[in-house]
Amino acid sequence: ALTSSRNTFRFSKEGSIFDSNKGPMLFAENKVLLYLLGILNSNVAAYFLSIINPTLSLQNGDLGNLPIIKSNNTEYVEKIVKCNIMFSQRDWDSFETSWDFQHHPLLHRVSKIADAFNQWQTECDDRFNQLKGNEEELNRIFIDIYGLQDELTPEVEDKDVTVRRADLTREIKSLLSYAVGCMFGRYSLDVDGLAYAGGKWDDSKYTTFIPDADNVLPITDEEYFTDDIVGRFVEFVKVVYGTDTLEDNLTFIAKALGTKGTSPRAVIRNYFLNGFYADHVKIYQKRPIYWLYDSGKQNGFKALIYMHRYNADTSGLVRADYLYKMEQVYESEIARMDDAIANGASREVAQATKRKEKLVKQLKECKDYDDRLGHIALARMVQQHPHRPRRRRKSQLRQSPNRRRRQEAGNSGEDLSKTMKNNNDLSYTCSLIEDVCDDDYDHVVDRLVEVYTSWIDAVLCNYNTDVYYQSREYIYECCKEGQICA
Repeated sequence: ALTSSRNTFRFSKEGSIFDSNKGPMLFAENKVLLYLLGILNSNVAAYFLSIINPTLSLQNGDLGNLPIIKSNNTEYVEKIVKCNIMFSQRDWDSFETSWDFQHHPLLHRVSKIADAFNQWQTECDDRFNQLKGNEEELNRIFIDIYGLQDELTPEVEDKDVTVRRADLTREIKSLLSYAVGCMFGRYSLDVDGLAYAGGKWDDSKYTTFIPDADNVLPITDEEYFTDDIVGRFVEFVKVVYGTDTLEDNLTFIAKALGTKGTSPRAVIRNYFLNGFYADHVKIYQKRPIYWLYDSGKQNGFKALIYMHRYNADTSGLVRADYLYKMEQVYESEIARMDDAIANGASREVAQATKRKEKLVKQLKECKDYDDRLGHIALARMVQQHPHRPRRRRKSQLRQSPNRRRRQEAGNSGEDLSKTMKNNNDLSYTCSLIEDVCDDDYDHVVDRLVEVYTSWIDAVLCNYNTDVYYQSREYIYECCKEGQICA
């Protein structure tokens, strides 16, 4: 194991995988496994390992040289270790990225989110203090067993306790993320855990809060759509916590987010517009489950979709039912600003002029984005199978439509469609198309055909070859040279 801090050990259930180099796994008989886990995470093991191997890289043989003394307190040690595993598991399961995530921790049976957070904070503090106390008790036991009272103390620093304490901003952001999951049907207020992650859709799972019908949540700087993401979030808060406390809850959420805005709803909208997706990509380690259609820096048009509900018509739906309507809204608003400029007072004229400038930029951005999105919509690109091997490359993991628009660009012709369906890994070739096209959007279809019908397409689809694992730049150079470069 390679680490600049203290080596730690965790229990893994049967069927878990591991990295034999950076994170190796130890295998022991069940009758001694928990006892060994207690020793390895103690100050005593850390003390011995610092002597046996005082480097950054702990080797398997170093653990073999660790002296293990069996004590008469085995059952007591195992009881504490089991308790620590349970605390750690419960903490991890409160994150939506856990396989065993059931529901958000702030969904308590209370009417105010502030009260729900206080309950959650108390639960986290109790778990933190109990785990810390257990770790110190294990340290005392093993210090006594090894007779190291003069060298070591049992105290554990707060930074070394691995369960989290409640953090208001983090919990509120995760509540918004959970709410978006409910909007898409990934989660449901009526069932625990994942309600939908592919497969057959079941309407019976959703009665309290109904998911979005078309799998598109527009994100705009004003409420222009009936299924606007902020409007749906307000509905979610109302359903979960009640109507009477709605404004108090929205105010509490806005203060926790700390973003700019003239009202609680404006603060929440600003977070969805500028911060939500970056947080989502970070939480899911650059493998987002919600994909963003993004027109650009002017925030002219943004919309989220859920990848497990994506189909060949999704991009066309986004374009026809949302992007076109957004352009019409901007045109109407510009006309209204022109009227205000012509007939308003000086102060109103200044405000209208400023807003018109912004609207004009947003409209232009939407029209430019419409041209690019059209290639995807007309091609009716299907989603890549999630279990196909993928090279972890930045251009693939961001999933922002500004970059994905070229990855998914295509031709609806019969021969090309057949070629695309036969590809084992569409995204590799699409990334190459992106590089070949560069910013030449006018000829993107020609470049797509060129790459798909060239020799390198078959090479990129074969992940058993060395070329498959080369850098993006190397692949591009090979394509330009027409051969595998030395």
